[in-house]
Amino acid sequence: MASNSASVLQSDILHSISRIQQARTNASASQHVGVQQNQWQRPITEFGDCPDWSIWITKSAYVGNIDFDRAEWAESRQAVDEVMKWILEDIRLQAKNYKGLRIDSYVRQGSSREGLKVYKADEFDSMLEFHIEGLENRIKQTPIYKNGKIIPAFCYITISDLSIDRLQRLCPELSYAGLFEYRDGHIFLSSKVIHEKVFESMVDKAINTLSNTIREAKPWRHMAESFTLTRKMNPPAINVTIEMKFHGRPSKVIDLDLVPAYLFDYDRTTTYEGVLLNCPIHAICKWVDGEDLNQNLIWSSKSTGYEMHIFDVARNDPRKRKLFILTAVRIIKTYFVKTKEIAKAAGHPPPQITTVLKSYHLRQIAFYAMYYLCHRHPTLRLDCASAALSYVIGFLEKALKAKRLPHFFYSSRLAQDMLPGYPEHYDRHLRFNLFRKISIEALERALQSLGENLIPNLGFSFGEIDDERKMVFSEFEGSLSTGDYF
Repeated sequence: MASNSASVLQSDILHSISRIQQARTNASASQHVGVQQNQWQRPITEFGDCPDWSIWITKSAYVGNIDFDRAEWAESRQAVDEVMKWILEDIRLQAKNYKGLRIDSYVRQGSSREGLKVYKADEFDSMLEFHIEGLENRIKQTPIYKNGKIIPAFCYITISDLSIDRLQRLCPELSYAGLFEYRDGHIFLSSKVIHEKVFESMVDKAINTLSNTIREAKPWRHMAESFTLTRKMNPPAINVTIEMKFHGRPSKVIDLDLVPAYLFDYDRTTTYEGVLLNCPIHAICKWVDGEDLNQNLIWSSKSTGYEMHIFDVARNDPRKRKLFILTAVRIIKTYFVKTKEIAKAAGHPPPQITTVLKSYHLRQIAFYAMYYLCHRHPTLRLDCASAALSYVIGFLEKALKAKRLPHFFYSSRLAQDMLPGYPEHYDRHLRFNLFRKISIEALERALQSLGENLIPNLGFSFGEIDDERKMVFSEFEGSLSTGDYF
């Protein structure tokens, strides 16, 4: 017992020293990275010191090349930026029909922004950032309670110190559309109304206008032989499909998701590796089916700004430990895509692990891996993507066994440890389980599939794990077991 205590104390001391050294080393180098970039990020693949395995995995039918062609990336990125520019210009003009509504910009997000995209450059995500003029100081993010505790990741948006009559005079068109809902002495912004009756309508009109322009003026002719746009509803996103046809090669289909997002403020207290983040605080339209909440009024609080900054810093990690972790996550994402294709071609269902787990689950696992391996225990051996992948798989296994994967930014003290000054989201909050809508049976089948399919297909054969992994996984299991979950 004494030996274990000494070991833990030594680990904590090394952990503290390393944090100080990292902050000093990275402070100046990290000043230029983060959410201010607002650029699509082509992934960086870093295998490190595992030549035999990296050659094997890149030749595997289940993974292969996790990168995509530079020319394909440039072509897709250019098409998406053109369409986003056209749509933004049009809906800005339309917003003038709604007194008070102001749309400033779009914020790139998702795998193509975070450098986690795999296989094809065919999916891009963006938030349409909006404001309501005259209400900035009256609009606030209001927590939602259940059994006396705050439900994480969801909120209401309320308007204070303003009568409904005054509000109708300030924003007559938005009021007429039903955006403002009066309940129990409070005025709420309806996420469902602004999504369906305002933004969807504006995007539809913009696409109709653009389609006519495309047919007549052909502004796309430098990009493709033909260029078509369609829209479908995919809450919380408005999904725009771009189809480009070329002479002599297959056509390309790109999905562009646009999500309306209200900007509250900027976080002026949180730092990461010695740098003040100044992250924007957004809430996106997210009415929730099947919840014991008011369906029309729910908004989703976003940790996007923190996530983008951490991923940006990872791209510049001088030790490459974070890049090994991101490469490992991208290997699993590619495995999911390829395995589904193989199963479809063979006419049988894909392994359960590939249908139960989604990209956002793997992204959260990446934050846990970076916390434990780059922040809490930065001296542990991690010299290649193979080693990182063994940790990522271990985290997945522990989460599936526990049938819990708490959101890193809304459900644990770990985010506060890694990001000094980060707002408290623990003691007075329920924990947000990202597996909460997946049945126990599906999680059990996914766990079985992890052992029978994913692990051997990625070239691993786990036996007895070493002491370093035992320590990390034990700490992760301890984190999973505490607190009340939502």
